[in-house]
Amino acid sequence: ASPSEFVIPLAKYAKAVYHTRVSVGMRFRMLFETEESSVR
Repeated sequence: ASPSEFVIPLAKYAKAVYHTRVSVGMRFRMLFETEESSVR
């Protein structure tokens, strides 16, 4: 297997993990902000 055959799936996996972490972080931030605003 050539290095490029290994790097491309790795890059796709890293991108997927990054997008998942970002979306989860945004969701948690939205939940936190809505709870905070409802307390006031």
